[in-house]
Order: sequence, then structure tokens, then C-alpha cells
Amino acid sequence: MPQSELRAITQVPGGRLLIATYGGVASFDGLGFSPIHVDAKDPAASEAVNSLLVSRSGDLWIGTDDRGIIRQTAGAAINISEQAGFYQERMRGLFEDSTATIWAATHDGIERITVRGGTQSIELLDKLGPVSGDITGPFAEDGRGGIFILTSDGLFHLTARGVHKHLLEHHELHHIVTGDAVAIYHDQRGVLWAGLRDGLVRLTPSVGKAPGKTGEEYTQEVVRGFRNEVTALVGDYEGNMWVGRYNQGLCRVSGSRFSCWSTKDGLGDDSVRSPYEDDEHNLWVGLVSGGLTRWRIATLIPLRDEPRELREAPPAAILEDHRGNLWIGTWGKGLFRLKGYSC
Repeated sequence: MPQSELRAITQVPGGRLLIATYGGVASFDGLGFSPIHVDAKDPAASEAVNSLLVSRSGDLWIGTDDRGIIRQTAGAAINISEQAGFYQERMRGLFEDSTATIWAATHDGIERITVRGGTQSIELLDKLGPVSGDITGPFAEDGRGGIFILTSDGLFHLTARGVHKHLLEHHELHHIVTGDAVAIYHDQRGVLWAGLRDGLVRLTPSVGKAPGKTGEEYTQEVVRGFRNEVTALVGDYEGNMWVGRYNQGLCRVSGSRFSCWSTKDGLGDDSVRSPYEDDEHNLWVGLVSGGLTRWRIATLIPLRDEPRELREAPPAAILEDHRGNLWIGTWGKGLFRLKGYSC
């Protein structure tokens, strides 16, 4: 990679990973890394990048550390920020909602970007407040057409009815624990998670409460065992919540249980920046200064229709070929081939 301080990870159609670092963007195809030029002003492919987004249209949106948003289309790289008159913008996060609206978190405030045909318009929602550098997850949809936005001024809820300041008020999170929120995530079960500077809060939709009632939509619960700063949140396909922490490694929350891993367990760095689940359900963990780690998420499945000879002889060597066949060499029973098997 061009640099070991990771800021963001995303995946493009075809399976390649794009990794944003403080020293440029790298493309990873499973075998090696290759640099990506942000635009013509980045000839050395060394632009500091804080966020990445591949939109539904296939465009790549790049949030830089100093030049705002650069949108790469099939034929050009366009500096969206400078077109709108925003210069030296520092991007903190990018998000596309269900209506294909692009949301950008910046050090000056929240921007709402709409793209229609070949043109785009930018609206600055500066009243929501700036986004500081320690906020790593500023956006989460609510599952009902609205969106939660986290800024340095608190947690906001934008609904189809308009902008509602403090629909989930900052002090409602603050009265449970002493820390401020730094990341939010809305999971597949409708639970809103808030990572704090000194813990983790789970907000579950309240039964029998109508949407829109301030402070009554969610029942708050402090997740036990988390007393340090949360740096990032991501849910996986099984409904688990993965929690990155500062100097405390990576944790997985499953219901009321949780497990944690650190450098003592082989993690490259105890400060996690950007966990990401790919389309094969591998978890990629971007670390603050320890590079990239892959966690292969898989269930142990017994082999069906296993030949008797294979059961009776211990395997001595196993190899998967480029066609997806699995070759198994045994002690005393010869060689077996499983056709079309994928590890």
C-alpha cells in the first residue's frame, strides 16, 4: 500500500477493494495493490483521502483532506466542491441514501448533493454544525426514508417532513454516559448504535410509539463492557455488530454477548479506523497505523457425500486449483478431487 494509515475502505463492482490512506488511494485485487490517481492534479497518486463512496450509478466519489469532493465518472474527474465555490474543504465522510442523494460531512458542515443527469447541486446545511476529525461514522438511514446525522453539535434526525433538530437530543445520549458520540450505525434489525468516546449505546425502536415523537422513538441501553473510545461501527450479514476501538482492538457484539481481539491475538494495530464487510462476507479492518487485516467470516460446514476411503484416511495435503477444484492427498488412500468446490 502507499501508506499504512488507513481512512476508509469500499468495494467496486467486480470485487476490487479501494483503500483510502493518508498517502493516496490503493486498489487491491486480491493479489496486490496498485495506486489510483484522484485526478490530474494528483500525478504521484499521493493525495490524502479521508472517505470513499461508489454510488449506484457507478461513479466514484472521493473525499480528500484538503480539496473537497472529487467525482470520478467513466470519462472525467470533476472537483464537485470547487465547482460549487467551496475551496480547501476537508471531508470527513460520504454517504448515499435510498433516494440516491449524496451526503457529505465536512469541517464546515453537512452538504446535501443531488445529481440529475449530468449536473449536480450542493446545499450546505451549516446549521447542523461542523464534523470534527474524530467522527468516523456521521450518517445512518432510519429505515423510513429519513437519515440520522452526527456532527460536533450533536445527533440530528432529518425526516421526510423536514429538518428536526435534536429529534434524538444530544443530552439524551449524554445522560447515560459521559462521552459524546463519534459514530452511528443503523443495522438490519432497525437498531441504531451510537459509539461514544467512552462507551457504546444501543437504541432499539420503542414498541407502540409512533414515529416522530421526540425522545420516545427509541429505548436506550448501555452495552456493558465498553468504557473506551469507539472509533467505528459496522454490521455484518448475520446481524452482528463489529466495534472498532481506540487502543483496544476490535469487538463483535452478538445480542448480549461480545468478544474482543487485539494485537495479542494477531491484530496489526490496536486502533481500528474503518471496518468493512465485502460481498463475500469477509471483514476487512483498516487500522490507524497498522495497515489492513482481513477476517474471513465462515461457518464450518461438514463435507457431504464424503467417500468412505476419505473418511478412513487422514488428509496429508490440500490444494485448490484455479478452476475451483479441491485436491486432497491422503495417507494410504491416494488422491481425491472434489469438482467445482470453492474453499
